[in-house]
Amino acid sequence: MLNTAIFFGIILALSFFLFLVMMFAFSSKMNVPGRMLIALLSGATFIYTFGYTLELGSASIAYKLFFNHFQYFGLVAIAPLWFLVSIKYKDKKHNWKLKELILIFLIPVATIIANLTFVLNGFFYSTFHLVGWDNFTILVLKKGFGIMSIPLIPTF
Repeated sequence: MLNTAIFFGIILALSFFLFLVMMFAFSSKMNVPGRMLIALLSGATFIYTFGYTLELGSASIAYKLFFNHFQYFGLVAIAPLWFLVSIKYKDKKHNWKLKELILIFLIPVATIIANLTFVLNGFFYSTFHLVGWDNFTILVLKKGFGIMSIPLIPTF
């Protein structure tokens, strides 16, 4: 088995590396296309990995739920930011309009709202409980109606 301290050390080192990439991209004076998008993408990944590490490391259910909400701010931003980075490198002259950005970030914002309010409505997750496993206490979240109904949405 992997020692708990080594596991947390590896994940925190990854988080710190992503934080350094983000800080370098924000502070760099180089004129690289998509530099700010790369910084935002590494920042979102840092928020997710750091929040997940703190969720695993906390013992009470209140802290685990807080860090679950915290990590979703980074998690839902990774996919649209990755899409924006790929479009930026495909077409370096593309300037984003506000309507395009609203459409790209509409589902992530709805996901954050659903995650923050799942205790009230049970739409995102219906129930939650703690399970002990090895040296960890893991938060187990049962999918709610909103997650279960996603495969029913027709794709075009």
